[in-house]
Amino acid sequence: MADQAFFQTGNFQNADQIFNIGDSRDWLAAGRQLLTERAYRAAAQCFEKFLTQGPEHERALRAEANVLVVIATLARHPPSYRTPQQATKMTRHLVAAATVLAAVMAGLIRDDYYHSVGISVPADLDRLADGGAPARLTMAELRLVEQHLVAVPGPTWRDLRAHCQLLGMILPDYVPESGGPTASTERRVGVPKYFVAVPPVPPPDRGAIAGALIWSGVALATLPCGGLYVETRWYIGLSLLVLLPAAGLVLTLIGIGVWRDNQQDRIARRRYEEARKAAEGSPSDTQMDRWLKQDVEWIVARGARRLRLNSALVAASGDLLVEPQAAVGISRLEKDEMVEQVVSQGGDMGVRVVRRRTTIGKSRIGRDGRLRSDHYQVLVLYLSAHRVSVFRCDLALATRQLLTESTTTFHYQDVVSISSQTVVLPKTAETTVPIFDAASGRYVRRFADSRFRVALVNGHSIDVSVSVTADRRELKVAWSNGDVHRVVERMVWSRKEQEESESL
Repeated sequence: MADQAFFQTGNFQNADQIFNIGDSRDWLAAGRQLLTERAYRAAAQCFEKFLTQGPEHERALRAEANVLVVIATLARHPPSYRTPQQATKMTRHLVAAATVLAAVMAGLIRDDYYHSVGISVPADLDRLADGGAPARLTMAELRLVEQHLVAVPGPTWRDLRAHCQLLGMILPDYVPESGGPTASTERRVGVPKYFVAVPPVPPPDRGAIAGALIWSGVALATLPCGGLYVETRWYIGLSLLVLLPAAGLVLTLIGIGVWRDNQQDRIARRRYEEARKAAEGSPSDTQMDRWLKQDVEWIVARGARRLRLNSALVAASGDLLVEPQAAVGISRLEKDEMVEQVVSQGGDMGVRVVRRRTTIGKSRIGRDGRLRSDHYQVLVLYLSAHRVSVFRCDLALATRQLLTESTTTFHYQDVVSISSQTVVLPKTAETTVPIFDAASGRYVRRFADSRFRVALVNGHSIDVSVSVTADRRELKVAWSNGDVHRVVERMVWSRKEQEESESL
């Protein structure tokens, strides 16, 4: 009869499953089932329910529930991804369990959450972790580790992995995060080819025409000399002596002009052939977009690791309300450039070398009218229940190298506005974007761009250039930034309104 006080009847529903809860132990059974299916958030709720309503005297079941709620809280992510509040809560559950598995997990949390960043370890967690011995774990407990925990730095995981190897069970080794994936040779060679400035096709060779005109002019100029030996009327001879040399001179001058132009055309043809050969085998627009998509997916994952976020949705036991939203724009990073300038002083002409700062990237318009660049700025927004986390970086597409990285976190109430704003920049070399102009075959600089911007209450803003104005038309970056704008705007304002209504 004593157990009757802990009975709770009713249904517990998760996705397509409905659990009939008639006894408090059913919460534990439901949690085990959900844990097997990796529905971690729902499983944690079940274990918490059992600990709240379950019998106090069943110590073994409560110890099990305390350990399983920690496993569900970790949700196949390192302990360092959890918040301080969650770390404190996990410590409390493990100390309450005080089992061998709890001691091993305490060692994992101590190594990853505290020692890896030099934070002082709570005394009760430290004492529990000292008693962790992987060799004392049962096969069932090792299976739990294999299925639901991930590799972390530190001696506890190394000892655990070594013990499992003796039993024929392979746990992954901890691999420190590298600088990033390596670019293939195809990409390293292909991306620069895509941005080679190929000039317009020069006119065909006109050397034969120039020679014909010059020789025709010489022939006309000398023809009257032969005609003097022919008996003719005086006025006809006079005409031959005046008109034919004049016509010959005109033809000769035209021929010389054509010859000089043809010499310039030969230089242009040589440059065209060199540029065409340099651009030969350049990737298609589709290939460039595929490479960018691969890099953005990697950047989204890297940003989640930097921000210690589980990038899955809340429904899948993750931290996010919607998928990470990535906005892609033209990088505005600058570099020093040495430029020769012609100067006139005191009537004398000279050349001086000056240093200026200019943007490092190049952009060109694809066949689809979209703008592509060899250097992008990527802005990823992670929208969780109570805050917005941002990862921003500048990407060199050819090498897959991140030239800059930064993270920011703020509350929804800190957002003042979300907008697309066109900025007309001062017309200086330092603030322009070089875009390939097919008509001239050169890179020309544009001065106005449109930015996706999130303005914060402290006066700071986070933005990315998503399009550039050229020839009175807007050139949009080849990425779905419009969809990102709509999703972020809708989610941020809805969360702000919800938080404001809850605070009333």
